[in-house]
Amino acid sequence: MFTIGEIVDCCAGVLVKGDTEARISAVSIDSRTIRPGELFLAIKGSRCNGHEYIPAVIERKPAGIVVCREWFDNNREKLDNVCVPLIVAEDTVIALGDIAAAHRKKFDIPVIAVTGSNGKTTTKEIIATVLGLQYNVLKNEGSLNNHIGVPLTLLKLNSSHTAAVLELGMNHKGEIRSLAALVRPTIAVITNAAEAHLEFFNGVGDIIDAKCELLENLPYGAHAVVNADYPRLYAKAQEYAEDVIGFGIEKNCRYRASNVISQDDGVVFTLNEKYAFKLPLLGEHNAYNALAAIAVADFLGIAMETMRECLARFQPVSLRMETVNCNGVRIIADCYNANPHSMAAAIRTLTAVANTARKIVVFGDMRELGAASVEQHCHIGQLIAGQGIAFLLTVGKDAAYAAKAAADSGMDKKNIFVFSQTDEASQCLAGLVQPGDVVLLKASRAMKMEQVLKHIVDKSEG
Repeated sequence: MFTIGEIVDCCAGVLVKGDTEARISAVSIDSRTIRPGELFLAIKGSRCNGHEYIPAVIERKPAGIVVCREWFDNNREKLDNVCVPLIVAEDTVIALGDIAAAHRKKFDIPVIAVTGSNGKTTTKEIIATVLGLQYNVLKNEGSLNNHIGVPLTLLKLNSSHTAAVLELGMNHKGEIRSLAALVRPTIAVITNAAEAHLEFFNGVGDIIDAKCELLENLPYGAHAVVNADYPRLYAKAQEYAEDVIGFGIEKNCRYRASNVISQDDGVVFTLNEKYAFKLPLLGEHNAYNALAAIAVADFLGIAMETMRECLARFQPVSLRMETVNCNGVRIIADCYNANPHSMAAAIRTLTAVANTARKIVVFGDMRELGAASVEQHCHIGQLIAGQGIAFLLTVGKDAAYAAKAAADSGMDKKNIFVFSQTDEASQCLAGLVQPGDVVLLKASRAMKMEQVLKHIVDKSEG
């Protein structure tokens, strides 16, 4: 993979101890799983500081250790007896990225980077699944899409991989630019740009700019796959990329879905008036995710019929429009994250799927909306009031504004319940649900709405 000397060069570090020719087999930041021959980067996180575990790491015989300059200067005496190569870097998080970037340059393979306000993970998973029919694909697991997860994923690239699909996340300006510099995508996908992380941006225009950071330094011959139904996003993308491949439902574009129908077991559509597709994921919005994947796969030589068969078998990602049937109650768990755009899409999906069944919404705070939070939560409450929802349960301070807005918009106050904690909502929901009901769970990740799902499932099994 690397020699110690190459690591020193990558991160502009200083080798305090050890042999520059010593080789490392992998890079790790986890003191619990580090193995002999691997390089340990001590990273200070929000919960723990990897530097504190260096004695335990040394016992595992790593190939080397990288520490940050500040910690080293204050703890030199603790390292006197270190018997493995020791590198000092100014910042070990930056060093991780530098090492990953150097490793990425060793591979001349298709690398697809996916970003967007909604649908990133599902789109990434669909692309990886379809490409997996003809390629050996590396992807980031779950949502390891930040300045730590993306470099760690890149460092897993080896000679067996023939393609990589990486999700890039952000909540601040400049983050996508930094990640794109590491990933160096050959195909860049932007699923959409909507009201998310407004706490850190001055409106959707700034979010569009941040998403398009992915396109700023695309190498010659690279391609951009962008949602054409977001005109401002699509226009901005064309300022950066030579070849922008559009996908959408409303606009004429290279990959257009028509006859889009949201069914109770997925979504169906016709591609370019010719190919019939079915995706077993709930909601019309998932047609967009499929279109982005189709565009990428088509460019990389996957046959259309092969794609159709693969998409028809695709399994939903956990907690993203995931359906759980529990004693005759259908629960739609879409609670990995939430913003106004995805919340509205989830409510529309609930209405389409439930048909005449009783509909219940358990709605938790949408985080990182800043000054727009009250207004955006109120909009969701107004939307819920007009959808024939039988019961609304809100969790959190901001979601309570949605409850008030729903009541002000005509929903019966007796059917609205406001809670501060998920366990309270769980108890209430358990007393409300009946066989035949359809329940939507939706909130930002921090609200841990999956605990409501667990409570209902555990109660049914107990």
